[in-house]
Amino acid sequence: MTEDQPAPAAPDATASTLLALARALYPHPGIPDGPYVRAVALLAADAAASSELSALVTAGAAEAAADLGDPGSATLEARTAWLAAHEGEAFFAFVRERICFHLYDDREVWQLLGYPGPSYALGGYLHRGFDELPWLPDPRVEELDEPLVEIGPLGASAAASAGVEVTA
Repeated sequence: MTEDQPAPAAPDATASTLLALARALYPHPGIPDGPYVRAVALLAADAAASSELSALVTAGAAEAAADLGDPGSATLEARTAWLAAHEGEAFFAFVRERICFHLYDDREVWQLLGYPGPSYALGGYLHRGFDELPWLPDPRVEELDEPLVEIGPLGASAAASAGVEVTA
């Protein structure tokens, strides 16, 4: 597959099952189906690179569909319970990792979650409001009137040089 060719699409039943599972794995009510659909298509392209991965994804999606009926109509709780029951399996690990990567690499998701994107091209975050955190209390900037106490292995020698008697 070359860069100018589109990623192979998953069969409709497999794609709809993976879409339902992706929404259960990474539930964001404010994110529309578009980023999830793109993440599933990219997962299918990743799986198409290997016949074993392709078979793994197809079989796992078929098992989910058999257990849940129509996964898209199943409740979030039912899909989450199915995923929890299969979390030690290779299918779960592959789908979780690939959907996580592709979903959160989607620029539409960045925008919806408020992530401005990488900062290195813009000179970093130093002068771009990284410290504008209205939910944090204002820091204390004045010095305390209390004397500082030496702590640590040099405390006794520092106290002796200051003329203070230290008893053990």
